[in-house]
Amino acid sequence: MKKSLATILFTLSVLMLFPSSVLAKVQYGEGEIVVGKNEVVVDDLYVAGKTVRIEGRVEGDLYAMAENIFVTGTITGDTTAIGSDLTIEGSIGQDAYLFGRNISLNRAKVSDSLHMAGQSVNVSSDTLLGGSLLSAGNSIRSDATVARSLMLAGRSIYHNAPVLGEARLAGEDITLGPKTSINKDLTYFLSPENGTIDNQSSVKGVTNVVTEPETWKQKQTIDEQNRRNFGYIWRIWSYVSMLLVGGVMIWLLKKPLNTAVSSLHNRSLNALGSGLLITILTPPALVLLSLTVIGVPLALLALPLYVILLYTAKIVISLAIARTVFSAASISKTTPLFEMFVGVTIFHLLKLVPVGGYFIGMIATWIGLGAIYLPLKQTK
Repeated sequence: MKKSLATILFTLSVLMLFPSSVLAKVQYGEGEIVVGKNEVVVDDLYVAGKTVRIEGRVEGDLYAMAENIFVTGTITGDTTAIGSDLTIEGSIGQDAYLFGRNISLNRAKVSDSLHMAGQSVNVSSDTLLGGSLLSAGNSIRSDATVARSLMLAGRSIYHNAPVLGEARLAGEDITLGPKTSINKDLTYFLSPENGTIDNQSSVKGVTNVVTEPETWKQKQTIDEQNRRNFGYIWRIWSYVSMLLVGGVMIWLLKKPLNTAVSSLHNRSLNALGSGLLITILTPPALVLLSLTVIGVPLALLALPLYVILLYTAKIVISLAIARTVFSAASISKTTPLFEMFVGVTIFHLLKLVPVGGYFIGMIATWIGLGAIYLPLKQTK
């Protein structure tokens, strides 16, 4: 049943989104992946690895996931990049969506809007932005002219260049340098505790300072407490339910579980790439399938199966985590149920890590999906 489910979902995604062999290109591996200076990819490019270098030309959209990502070539479509260190020095023909620890744009060109989220974000003065700049991070510095709106949120914000639209800023330490000119309104929100702004800009519109009334603070305190209480209940329920489902799966599907976990040996990056593709491709494939009369029942059937597959992936990765820990500690006398208990516990503790917990859980789920798919691929 699991083989049929994963095969159907992955095949359906590929057939619906890639109707011909030249419609998209997929590359992933554990080392460095390079699109050379003289190389032209005439389709969308999906790439994942430890290091990704795009030095050539991609005539389509780019989807990249790696520890280090360098784009010095030309992307004619949108660019979506997720990684630790992102360096953009090339040309992006449409929107850019960048998520990472350190994000740097130098001598880059983004023809449409630039969206970023990271710990440290830096946009140099020789970068050309044809649309809006929207960014969130701990430290944000922008010296590039913004063709439309500027929207920044972070602890430390520095901008020193013209803004041809409006500007909206929220932070603890905000600086608008002397080169800043805002054609429309400026709206900023300072942190209630020790928030400061150094505004050397010229504003043609209205400058609005957003304050936080005392009644809002009280309401936010109550809402925050309610959200926290609900979060505690949800985490406990999620933990207990996964333990129960994991125990049942060990009882009924012990062999397929062991096969999936074993497939991760020295192939975690392959599993990550496969799981990421399945996660990205399946939802739009189901939407496209539901647009046809005959496809509606199939889409309604495949959707719950896809949700079950995602949940199963979390159980697989939990079991893999436990066995990795026991192997590192040279512990051999364990039972499958105890391994499941330890793995699920570690998985949920990792999800509690501030900020990064969500991404850890998401990446772990992708690896679990890949672990389910890789054995099916080998049997073909």
